[in-house]
Amino acid sequence: MKVHLFGGTWNPSCCAFALRHTAEENKALYSSSVYDTVMHNFCFEDCLASFESEREAGKQIDELCELLGKGGFKLNKWLSNSKVVL
Repeated sequence: MKVHLFGGTWNPSCCAFALRHTAEENKALYSSSVYDTVMHNFCFEDCLASFESEREAGKQIDELCELLGKGGFKLNKWLSNSKVVL
């Protein structure tokens, strides 16, 4: 099997597995906070995380995109109360 059908009841668990697997495989290349964000702040394909500063948020966004890009994920639909972060 090489593809998954959209709308299948198994899709959320497959997505969670793929996200976590990507984080595990690349754990040594990224900060522990980025790894922890993937492991603890994703619900299906959505990430909800808070940061102490705009600088930290920007760094996390860059690293999350790079890390998850290694697994074929493209993060989009960002929301923030800071225009600097967006």
